Amino acid sequence: MMFAFTEPAHAEKVIHGTAFDLESNKVAYIEIHRFPSDTRHKVIYAEPSGDVFARKELDYSSGKSTPGFTQTNMRLDEVIEVSHLSDGAISVRYAIEGKSAKEKTLKNADELVIDAGFNNYVLEHWDKLLEGSSLEFDYLLPTRQQRFRLKAERDDCKDEAATCFTIRPANGFFALLMKPLKLKYVDGLLAQFSGRSNIAQESGEYHQVRIEYVPLEIAMECADSEACVLTHARDSVSFQDGGGKSTVLARY
Repeated sequence: MMFAFTEPAHAEKVIHGTAFDLESNKVAYIEIHRFPSDTRHKVIYAEPSGDVFARKELDYSSGKSTPGFTQTNMRLDEVIEVSHLSDGAISVRYAIEGKSAKEKTLKNADELVIDAGFNNYVLEHWDKLLEGSSLEFDYLLPTRQQRFRLKAERDDCKDEAATCFTIRPANGFFALLMKPLKLKYVDGLLAQFSGRSNIAQESGEYHQVRIEYVPLEIAMECADSEACVLTHARDSVSFQDGGGKSTVLARY
């Protein structure tokens, strides 16, 4: 994701994401998105307890839908690095503790949608998607170091105030095997993501989650402390539990 904010001097704008397991509906993890500049995006991933287990840094200098990034997942000592080269190619490096690192160069990658860049791809093609167009694009699978053809299209939305889209494999065979990604936008901002997460569990399997996003303001004195940011964010976020009661996330 990428959001544009004008920050007041006393607060930092962040996005808080709560990832719920699609089967159990329990909190699988928490993610905090921070935006130091128009082209930089940092993500902290934490267990429901608040313990940080992964970090990601994205650089959108090459384009809003084609960021380079580095992701470190301490759950399984995994590092993913995607960087842009001067000739329009990208370098993809995947390393996991105890195994040989894999590195590959993909050419003609100028229009390859990368990681959280899918959100900006949707926003950039918003009008066409609203008109009913079905748009295909290549998405990077960094762990496999290859492109994968996806298709985005508008979807029905139960919430009348929201706009929904579906992203699924463009190939009909793969579409039968893989669950689609579901996106819900409110006022032009991504409010909910449902589908395969981009962060792995200890087993190496990827979460199937529903992520609820909430924009927050964090006191500037927290800027240099991940623990402070997490505490303030967790104390500020609430959601409706199964009984319709508001539940503070920090109670998990």
